[in-house]
Amino acid sequence: MEKDVRGHLQPMEAGSGSFAKLLNSTFHMDLKFPQVERFRNVCSPFLLIFSTVFLLSVSWADGALAQHLTISTSGETGTFGTNWSISGNTLSVGSSGSASIHPSVITDHLLNTGDLTINLPWQSTVGRNININNTIAYAGSNARTLTFESANDIVFANAVGITSTTASLNVVLRSTMGLTRGNPDNGLIKMDGINIDTKGGHFWVGGGTSSTTWNGLTVGNSAAHTWLDGVPGISVVGSTIASGGGDIYMAALSWNSTDDGGVNYGISVQNSNISSGAGDIYMFADLYGRYTNGIALYVHGSTSITSTS
Repeated sequence: MEKDVRGHLQPMEAGSGSFAKLLNSTFHMDLKFPQVERFRNVCSPFLLIFSTVFLLSVSWADGALAQHLTISTSGETGTFGTNWSISGNTLSVGSSGSASIHPSVITDHLLNTGDLTINLPWQSTVGRNININNTIAYAGSNARTLTFESANDIVFANAVGITSTTASLNVVLRSTMGLTRGNPDNGLIKMDGINIDTKGGHFWVGGGTSSTTWNGLTVGNSAAHTWLDGVPGISVVGSTIASGGGDIYMAALSWNSTDDGGVNYGISVQNSNISSGAGDIYMFADLYGRYTNGIALYVHGSTSITSTS
């Protein structure tokens, strides 16, 4: 299914938005506000896209010196290190301080032990992001689940990713764990120039402090959030995401209150390929705040979003 969603809108009255439900091999939707073209062409396969736009204003401060978790080949190996340790199936970062781990910490646990949840806890007035700077490549034969829980952002470096060679690997990217706790409560997810291959595993991307269940996985109850001007809540640019039969879910919100300039997106997908095989694809995008041009869900360029379900 090739999909192209484009639109142009000015700041407008609260309550306007769009809902598109796609079940066709070819779909094109133009976002025309305030009169929204709701949807066209309903047949199969299944892709659900939900986007809303509101005009509101908020204030947000970035906080003090950041304390991040970095996953890179220069990081520590084993099962514990500076400000981090594995207990059971959870890798916990300390309540304060930065940490750096080698990707083998993750892949060794998935291969030899079981599922793994990586938790970077929220800290008041301190930004704490998970930075994935090298590829996490799982080569085991058992189905696994890999979950990232970040106090704030989750950012992939260019030309890296998360892949499985044979077995299904569920991947959960959960940002903004501090959403209801105070400053900082941001949590965008940047997936530009990356490769995700879950070999039949589900792929969930969103946020939230509280937990809920989706497809049997523990996920967040909300969306990835950004309060910045010109920065999407979820960015997928020049990337390949393939679930091979697993479901794909993305939810994000952009809410800028600093000025009326810039181009803001809830979710931005550009020059990328997203395919789920027999799985379903869901995209939920919200756009609030102040901007010159804004699109809740922006799909552009040489992009394909496909499903055969």
